[in-house]
Amino acid sequence: MENPKWVTEKGAAEILGLHHATLGNWRSKDKGPPYSTVGTDIRYKVSDLFRYLEKRKVIPKNER
Repeated sequence: MENPKWVTEKGAAEILGLHHATLGNWRSKDKGPPYSTVGTDIRYKVSDLFRYLEKRKVIPKNER
């Protein structure tokens, strides 16, 4: 079984191109990519972050 790669909130923000506070705001509003908690630490699975981006991909009409 392969061990998935997990990152901190700051690492996730870097992957998504956001400020880390944005992820905190999203969590408080129950939106954004899935995450896990370990005590008070927040962790994001890298594959979930890429899946989150992929679901939001916009394809221009002229390229459909």
